[in-house]
Amino acid sequence: MERQPKGKQWVISSAVAAFCLACLVVSGSLAGRAALLLALAVLALALTAVLHSGGWDDALARRLAGRPWRDGREVLSLALRHLPEVFIVTPKGSLLAPSAVELRMNPADVRSLAEVIDIPVVNTFATEAYVSEITSHSAQVLPDARVEVTVVEDPAVPIGRYRVRQERITPARMWPAAVKSNGDPVQNPLLRLITRGDVTETRISGASAGRTQAADLLLPNEATVSRIHARFTCIDEVWRIASLGRNGVLVNESPLSGREQHVVNDGDVIRWGRQSDALVSKVEIVR
Repeated sequence: MERQPKGKQWVISSAVAAFCLACLVVSGSLAGRAALLLALAVLALALTAVLHSGGWDDALARRLAGRPWRDGREVLSLALRHLPEVFIVTPKGSLLAPSAVELRMNPADVRSLAEVIDIPVVNTFATEAYVSEITSHSAQVLPDARVEVTVVEDPAVPIGRYRVRQERITPARMWPAAVKSNGDPVQNPLLRLITRGDVTETRISGASAGRTQAADLLLPNEATVSRIHARFTCIDEVWRIASLGRNGVLVNESPLSGREQHVVNDGDVIRWGRQSDALVSKVEIVR
């Protein structure tokens, strides 16, 4: 059971508030203003103690972090504007668009959305919006692939927020550059990041790296690591990294500029941030 604020704290808060009001009404002097400012400071401290004793501050912070004032329709509208975030930039600067995209929302937001419009209709509308973005950005899609956006319930996504990510790609749905001359699919080399003994790996071109659970390559939750810090792209069996986070990326102590693509090789060292004590990962590429 949560602890409730003590009666004395409420009495103190009420008394301080009454004193502030009295100062404001009866005194326009400099001393009165000073007393008022002092009283307001005391009131703020008292209210902070009250909220903390009731455990309300943490609950309120978690609630506000989830953007609770947005309903499902607002979350969907915002997410649709960010669909191009899943596009993959090739070393030549062209864009590749995954054919299947997941729009992840909190179950409560999905239920809110379903009360207004059927989810299959939402999927159709979202797919049309994604196709429009592909066209406007002149992005390439795997030939004969069915383009689709699917709303997915994800309890890990806070209420009022969303995550847009490409669906896991199977060998049958890989890009044409990853197909042999005889038509058989080529498996990308395994990209592995070793960070403080923890190992995360992928073969998916376009994989994201960061501290959020939405990242394909999950990194430790450190201050210098962004939620989505970088993206790894594999073209012609060569892995490249592009920085997406605000803190920057260093490869073998050389900083990347903007979102440039930088080749990563077996044995390279990636520093997640410009600080000297930033988190470091060692790269292993297994062919």
